[in-house]
Amino acid sequence: MTRTPAPSPSLLASRGHTLIFLAILAAVAAWGAASQQRFGGGAPALSPAAKWATYVSVVAVQLLLVRLVVVGIRRNGRTLRDLLGDLSTTPRRVVTDLFLAAGLLAASLVLSPLLGAALGIREDVARVIGPSGPAQIAAWILVCVAAGAGEELSFRGYLQGQFARMTSSMPAAVLLQAVVFAVAHSYQGWRPALVAGAYGLAFGALAAARKSLRPGILAHTLVDVVGGIATG
Repeated sequence: MTRTPAPSPSLLASRGHTLIFLAILAAVAAWGAASQQRFGGGAPALSPAAKWATYVSVVAVQLLLVRLVVVGIRRNGRTLRDLLGDLSTTPRRVVTDLFLAAGLLAASLVLSPLLGAALGIREDVARVIGPSGPAQIAAWILVCVAAGAGEELSFRGYLQGQFARMTSSMPAAVLLQAVVFAVAHSYQGWRPALVAGAYGLAFGALAAARKSLRPGILAHTLVDVVGGIATG
């Protein structure tokens, strides 16, 4: 008697939606490259007006990407809550997630400069767009929250989950979404894109290990907040 193979988990969204999502990410990266040139790529820091424009555009892009994710997964009967994973509030779970986020932040403060030096990165993006003054610091924190939540939902929640279902391999899914994450940041140059890819691997592995986006969102937000304020 031939045993029927177990069906693979249904996709989070259609394959067509994923292709459209990837195409939009590529377009956003191209737009980012054009904007960088427009506002003086290579300058030590953006002007205050250019910084505010950048902050608004980052939040707008994150909202757009999350909206696209919602549209795609809703057609398959899923919600953002499905992407977030385990959000249980038991003290042990919450404390562990906080320690993991803090640990990833500490590791980034040590390893990111070393990786940047090894790659020969001379310009820190956070130094270019980092905040100056109380108003910009407050806005920067909001931007980092939007980017932390938005990118984790888009890349580790949607793309990683979708790739895992397409390939039936979580390691492959972690690697693929990290590659896409690097390409999405390629407007900064190929060296910073490699650093972004390394972060993508770390955040992806964390999401896979914890089956939750919560520690990654916390870590991602903290890394961006500290990086921008420290170098702004």
